[in-house]
Amino acid sequence: MEDRHPHAEIKITIGSVFEAVVTFIKWATIIFAVGYGLLWLVVPTFRHNVRNIEGPGPQPTDCDFMTAPLGNKGCHYDMRRVLVDAQGNYIATVNWFNTRTDGKPDTSVRPDTMVCTWEKVQE
Repeated sequence: MEDRHPHAEIKITIGSVFEAVVTFIKWATIIFAVGYGLLWLVVPTFRHNVRNIEGPGPQPTDCDFMTAPLGNKGCHYDMRRVLVDAQGNYIATVNWFNTRTDGKPDTSVRPDTMVCTWEKVQE
């Protein structure tokens, strides 16, 4: 009588291989979709389909409560994002989620650069 390990006989069938491949494809698709969504949310060049971003530099501090003179200055800074083509011509002003804020219809011109600047807003 032979002592056999209970898992000594491993049967690999076409069905089990197919099931493993399908499971791999399913999870790869889910990971790709989630990664694409996060990339779209986090990387503005990807979301706005531009090659590079210029600016904005550090946010100005002259509206901060703690800068001299102390207190409310009645202003704050918003970031302004403008899409321009390769020649530097204005295409559109957009917000973070790729929505045009200038009220103009979409054009077929491909943006090349997103120029970001800080815009002072009086309250």
